[in-house]
Amino acid sequence: MRRKRNKIQGLFLENGQWSTDNVILQPEAINYFKQLFKVDQSTTPNTLLVNDMSRLSEQCRDSLTTPVLKEEVRNVVFSMKSYKALGLDGF
Repeated sequence: MRRKRNKIQGLFLENGQWSTDNVILQPEAINYFKQLFKVDQSTTPNTLLVNDMSRLSEQCRDSLTTPVLKEEVRNVVFSMKSYKALGLDGF
């Protein structure tokens, strides 16, 4: 029952039209998420944020810039419960 409730039956397209056709929905969903997660190259880094970085210890700065390991990501993903959504804060 829960899986049926969680299924997306259709979407409103950008032109306001309702569609349930998977051939139309797939590229629409891909375009939506590409736009959502694209990097805006026109913005400049916030100088206040850069200045605040100098307040951190060298060890803290290094920990923020170290690469994320596949094993770390795997551990976090597998520790999540099935069928759970993000909270209001995104975590």
